[in-house]
Amino acid sequence: MGDSGKVTEALNRCEVTIHLLQKGYMVFRPEADVDGVDFVVRTPAGEYLPCQQKSRCIVQSEKYGGKGIWMIFPGKGKPLHRDWYLIEHDRLFTIQKRKHGSAPDWKNKTKGEFWSEPVGKSLAEELKGYRVYSADSEKHVSGTSR
Repeated sequence: MGDSGKVTEALNRCEVTIHLLQKGYMVFRPEADVDGVDFVVRTPAGEYLPCQQKSRCIVQSEKYGGKGIWMIFPGKGKPLHRDWYLIEHDRLFTIQKRKHGSAPDWKNKTKGEFWSEPVGKSLAEELKGYRVYSADSEKHVSGTSR
């Protein structure tokens, strides 16, 4: 079926779009992924957030830092039965740098300050205020007023 990474990305985009629409968000897709923006979300409060969708928690200062980009990614679990997180890249970067900044792999030779990991229990607990969809409660949970 072609590039499995592209297929996974498309399936994830459909999944998160379903959850966002059910929670009162609107999703707008630009014609091209420019400057790291996969889509734009209008929150129920009317704010517009440029989003970069990932299949796991990723921060990369050189690529997304200082641009006002919001990262949206799933927690662990099967599609349609997992949490989804929406958090500004720079806020997520601060969290990840505090946790992993002294790790040898933090400074990547080609990507600069970079970290990638699935959302485990510890990170899920730290990000619970940034869930836009909770598989457990099936309700909107957000500490970001988004």
